[in-house]
Amino acid sequence: MIQFTAILADFNNNLWGYYLPVPIELAVQLLSRQEDRRVVCTLNGKKEFQCALLPNGEAGYYLLVNKKIRQELKASNRKF
Repeated sequence: MIQFTAILADFNNNLWGYYLPVPIELAVQLLSRQEDRRVVCTLNGKKEFQCALLPNGEAGYYLLVNKKIRQELKASNRKF
């Protein structure tokens, strides 16, 4: 299991909502273990969900966090 802390960020556009930036070192570690970019995330030890490790176009990666999950965790621009 890989753990890290990230601050929920906003894309500030109508297409995408919020995301968690993934440190590049961790993304490389995850991607070297498997071909698929799908991962299982647990936020604050409370909410588990499946998502994809997505490239940000600038040699980094992020995880999308949808509205339902944010509402369940009462999250808005906070650390996870």
